[in-house]
Amino acid sequence: MGEQLERSWLAFTNAPFLFLGAVLALGLLAWAVIHFLYRNRIEALKEELDRERRENARLGSQASPVEPTNARVRSAAAVALMDKSSASEVTVKRKLRDSRVFLRPEVTPSLLLSFYEGRPAHQGNKMGEPYLGKWMRVSGRVKNVHSRGKRGWSVVMEREDLGLSHGNLAIQFERDEAPVVETLNLGDRISAEGRLEKLEPFWIWLDGGRLVE
Repeated sequence: MGEQLERSWLAFTNAPFLFLGAVLALGLLAWAVIHFLYRNRIEALKEELDRERRENARLGSQASPVEPTNARVRSAAAVALMDKSSASEVTVKRKLRDSRVFLRPEVTPSLLLSFYEGRPAHQGNKMGEPYLGKWMRVSGRVKNVHSRGKRGWSVVMEREDLGLSHGNLAIQFERDEAPVVETLNLGDRISAEGRLEKLEPFWIWLDGGRLVE
């Protein structure tokens, strides 16, 4: 009877320790399971990220050669647009040249300045109005060359070569004629076309000048 009571007492006093041991064992088991699942999840995420990086690198290496092609396409398009613009500009200039109205051959520089002989300047201007805006061709030697800055160049012709006893004729050339006009020397013989812009008692002004053969 005493031994039974002693065993019962020991079982009673050890019960809390057994319970705590069971709880600790369950806790350790749960921690081990959670740690295992967490580690597996981390490994899966790493593999997924590595896959995405490899895929992005592969796509990047395939896409990189396309960029120069696109650049060439854009460059070709820009060149085509410039060529089209240049062609349009040339077409417009050609149409403008074709639409020019030239003065009759008998309307010479000498005739134009004769409008001011024995008359007030305003009367000579009135007589010259019908001729303004029309084109004329002149040939002769260069008397002088002047730069007009961004507006181009101006060439004064020798009056004797134009049949003038007095006065002068100046041709104002466009900027694109500068490479040739700026190299002209005094005495060089040229032929040019220009639009009659202004008449004065001692000056004839031609604008839009173009050198011709």
